[in-house]
Amino acid sequence: MINTYNETSLHAVLKKMYAVEDDSLTEQKYGPFILDIQTKNGDAVEIQTANISSLAKKTEFMLQNKKKIKIVHPVALNKTIKTIRADGSLLSMRKSANHPTIYPALRSMTKMYPYFLKEGFTLEVLYVEELEIRRKTENKIQTLNKSRRHLKDWIVFDKQLVEIYEKKVFKTKADWINLLPVEYRKEFTKPQLQKALTEQLMNEGHTKSSAAKNASYNPLLVWLLLKMGLVKESGKSGRAKLYKVI
Repeated sequence: MINTYNETSLHAVLKKMYAVEDDSLTEQKYGPFILDIQTKNGDAVEIQTANISSLAKKTEFMLQNKKKIKIVHPVALNKTIKTIRADGSLLSMRKSANHPTIYPALRSMTKMYPYFLKEGFTLEVLYVEELEIRRKTENKIQTLNKSRRHLKDWIVFDKQLVEIYEKKVFKTKADWINLLPVEYRKEFTKPQLQKALTEQLMNEGHTKSSAAKNASYNPLLVWLLLKMGLVKESGKSGRAKLYKVI
């Protein structure tokens, strides 16, 4: 097998699930790239649990060669954190207080906006329940990809899929505009968007703090929609910039 030594259980299960669904092959070489899944038509399905922007070059290559590419990105709406000692014995088990949605995930998509509306491209965001297994370490350490700002005394050992709650598909202009609350799919300011997103997420069951945290990524949503040509600046409302859906 190629490219699977660093794969989590979550990634492996989703890859197998999508491969069986499409009766496809896994870990296939196409040009300079290894595809997670290659369909009978030569199209690609990529399971990406972290930085979606890292697939920008692969996406461009597939589309240039008239092949479709689907990126599947799981978001752990609910997570249980299991911490084990070095010998494998259980240290602790707790529910994560963090309940992210697609909005924080937009951070990992900033290099992908040129492809979002291209023919042949699809993004599927899966809201899931996840079990994250952490291994306690003697000293504070960095992750393999050097992503930590502050060293910690644990490392993620594995991530496991518990349940898939919902699938959100992004392929058309309407799919992306629907990330805006209904009342602001014509014109809005960022403060209005922050308030409306917070209220919307609270109505969906998030706590006030969780809803506000997710909604705080609204400037990134606006940036992406501007880059995609789906909204434009249309003036001001008081001191806030006004944005209009095109």
